[in-house]
Amino acid sequence: MLNNKIQHKEKIKMVDSSSKSDAFPYLLAKHLKTTFRIGRIRTLALIMIGSLFFLGLKVLIVFMVDTVFGIEPWINYLIVTTSITSLGWLYHSKVSFGINLSGKTFGRYVNQAVILKITDYFAYNFFVYILGVDIRVSVLFSSAMVFVIRVIVYIKYVFRK
Repeated sequence: MLNNKIQHKEKIKMVDSSSKSDAFPYLLAKHLKTTFRIGRIRTLALIMIGSLFFLGLKVLIVFMVDTVFGIEPWINYLIVTTSITSLGWLYHSKVSFGINLSGKTFGRYVNQAVILKITDYFAYNFFVYILGVDIRVSVLFSSAMVFVIRVIVYIKYVFRK
């Protein structure tokens, strides 16, 4: 009976020591939990959903303004990108990152927005006027190129906590 108690205590010690920080599964789980935080995955999903929504809205508005009003593509796209930028700032601040709006965040957002919108604008016009690509396809090309950069800048610079 005494031997059984000693063996039982030794088994408990073995189980306890294997679940501490020196055990590989524990270290792996801890690393994965740190690397892939649920909050980051949720934020990335919200950024992608919002960005896809605004991309679709941008394509639709560019097409409608071109079809209905026949405005030159460079004026059309300038108006649309300005409007979409304002709506995007509100969405990403409140929904994607759930932060209070502040002057510091707004300054960062405006800084990146201006730089990336200028890049987007010139890329769009390059596709339309230099390469002769259809305006709807040009919207997709320029927006996709800038999207990848934008996600990284949002997470690492604009909305960092």
